[in-house]
Amino acid sequence: MKFLSKSKILNNRKNLKEFNPCIYFLIDRGEIVYIGQTTQINARISEHINYKNRKDEQKIFDSFYSFDCEIKNLDEYESEYVMKFQPKYNQQLPSSVFISMPHIKRIYDIDLTTINIIVKQYNLIVYNFRHKEYIKKSKFNKVFTDYIKGKKRIPLNYLECKF
Repeated sequence: MKFLSKSKILNNRKNLKEFNPCIYFLIDRGEIVYIGQTTQINARISEHINYKNRKDEQKIFDSFYSFDCEIKNLDEYESEYVMKFQPKYNQQLPSSVFISMPHIKRIYDIDLTTINIIVKQYNLIVYNFRHKEYIKKSKFNKVFTDYIKGKKRIPLNYLECKF
């Protein structure tokens, strides 16, 4: 995926019109403050302006930018841009793409040492976001499935490693 630069996003803001589907950036005084995805940009930006979604905090912004993409890429693109820019109103990474270490521990009932061994053995990338560690869900699920099925065993010397 080729990233748009912050300057390109800020310099190519668009007026409100319908795009289906798209990634959008809320911008306040030249700073990207929120990144989201939608299939109806007009309605979604109106929700942010009118602050109808009471479960979220109100997002202050003075402009926005959006770009079209295929529906199948929405989650991935949103996640990648949130990781890259870490906007203040995005408080977590989309759970459809990323899984946090505490969540892995809770769901799979394994300790952090074992998780770290699996991460190291399979060369998984750990992403840090808002003081939490995340792994791409699709990669971890594949690796963990292999680990559980015993296709690939963790060598004993990994158990002796210190992290």
